Amino acid sequence: MRPVLILLTEGFADWETGLLAAAAMDDGLEIRHASPDGGDMTSLGGMRVTGLQPFAPSGEEVVVLCGGMIWDRPEAPDLGPVLKAARAAGAPVAAICGAVRALAIAGMLDGVRHNSNGRDWLAAVAPGYAGAALHQDSPRAVADQGIITAAGTMPASFAIEVLRAAGMEDGRLAGYRAMLAAEHG
Repeated sequence: MRPVLILLTEGFADWETGLLAAAAMDDGLEIRHASPDGGDMTSLGGMRVTGLQPFAPSGEEVVVLCGGMIWDRPEAPDLGPVLKAARAAGAPVAAICGAVRALAIAGMLDGVRHNSNGRDWLAAVAPGYAGAALHQDSPRAVADQGIITAAGTMPASFAIEVLRAAGMEDGRLAGYRAMLAAEHG
């Protein structure tokens, strides 16, 4: 199975990748966290993560961008070249909540079905975004052509799609889906 590399930024939304990280670790999947330049980050909930490595995807992992408040601000990291290189090397790339903006700005959503915090929101915050016709107004994460996207309200289905991209077998995915969806059943 592919390892999972989760990018954390200052003010990251700790709940958006928490289910993914827990399920991956529970299943023995290698999971790493990084920040744009390495170092320490603090989540919106006040959780401090220290000693992060710089974000440098190799193409072998599933690359995950955690959402947070930074993504619609001028200080958001420009990850377009790194994300495109990772995708060109065969890495699935996933983003949730505000981090979907990074994919839109990079042009990575122009030819794939995708989801976000909303079609109008994405068009407003991502100059040059040309994928509106393929935006899916779905209550779940969307995976298409190696790109996984979700609104911030979809951490369970986002986790399932990332685990699928990592190569988790269908029986295990069904078990996690049932467990994560039990609250909503």
